[in-house]
Amino acid sequence: MLDTGLRKEVVRMCIGVSVMSIIMIAGFAVFGHFNMSVLYGAALGTAVTLLNYFFLALSVAHVVNKKDKSDAKLFMNISYFLRIILIAVTVGVAIRFPFFNAVSVILPFIFERIVILIIHMRDGKNEHTGS
Repeated sequence: MLDTGLRKEVVRMCIGVSVMSIIMIAGFAVFGHFNMSVLYGAALGTAVTLLNYFFLALSVAHVVNKKDKSDAKLFMNISYFLRIILIAVTVGVAIRFPFFNAVSVILPFIFERIVILIIHMRDGKNEHTGS
């Protein structure tokens, strides 16, 4: 399924996005905008963000073993398309149903990018210091 390196990256992403989502919920509370739709939206957005990242990791693990580069590229393109559809449907649901706060659904998708940036900066720093 997933090798140790990919599994480590997925766990790091789960921790990072979850922590940032908790901070987001706290921010809603501090500024007086917290309600249950924020909590439900954060749960949905975080879950779909992590599912998206997990599917990406599975796709990468699958493609690594492919010998034909055109098959690998096609597989990754299809994977990307399906993951984008998953995100679009999630955002559409968040906008359509007031049960979810749309902002708290959308922000975790941005958190994914921030966590990737932090991980790469931290890993790059550790490589240069030998830690």
